[in-house]
Amino acid sequence: MKTRIRQLRAQANLTQVQLGKAIGVAGKTISMWELGVSEPSNEQLIKLAMFFEVSLKYLKCQKDRLYEIVNLDAQIVEAFVINDFEKTLEIAKSLTGPDIANDTQVGDIVISCYESGTADNVWPGECHIWTESLDDLLTIKERDDGS
Repeated sequence: MKTRIRQLRAQANLTQVQLGKAIGVAGKTISMWELGVSEPSNEQLIKLAMFFEVSLKYLKCQKDRLYEIVNLDAQIVEAFVINDFEKTLEIAKSLTGPDIANDTQVGDIVISCYESGTADNVWPGECHIWTESLDDLLTIKERDDGS
């Protein structure tokens, strides 16, 4: 996080004192954060995020995950889910069924995972981590749950 604060401050062309005044702390406090001696409180993190117009996850250098559910049979993207793998599996399973109205099989659904640490929630191709069929993911999950 210390690097992210320094990076955002530099991009905004602010001194430590200027940033401190903007969020209600001393310039020395900003220096301590950037050196990693101390960290901002939750309240201070919120002020920093609002000031720089970034998410708390971005400020904390945490990455978001985007799950894309694709129906290969219909050749369409069915849904996008952010940061909730269990919900992704639930939605993907709901797209399958044995009846005539919904003859999509588990193997017809694939899920791709993208990871982004950017502030603007852009998910370029280089953020792609993996793509697996729903069938394979459910098999892996069942095996892991049984362990």
